[in-house]
Amino acid sequence: MNGKIIGIKIKRARENKGWGQQELAERTGVRQGTIAQYEGGGKVRPDSEIVNKISKALNVSSDYLLAENEPLPHFCNKVRLWLENPECVSYVEDAYKTYKEVHA
Repeated sequence: MNGKIIGIKIKRARENKGWGQQELAERTGVRQGTIAQYEGGGKVRPDSEIVNKISKALNVSSDYLLAENEPLPHFCNKVRLWLENPECVSYVEDAYKTYKEVHA
């Protein structure tokens, strides 16, 4: 388990819920300072029990937190959310057109 990757994923999922570190700490029983250490990607890494508590609180799978790459369903959900927003669709279409022009 890469400490930096799990820290980034914890932070991302926490921020997606609109929570601060203290909120996550209260919901998991893990000290706020420990959450900060995890998110900082340092040498402190959560054990499997803590990963389970955090994943349940954030409503993500422990596999998502532990995986080096994002699972496909999570990625697809992000794409779906983007495609429901017309501004995002326009941005992606423009970016794709530019990519095709550059790599033609």
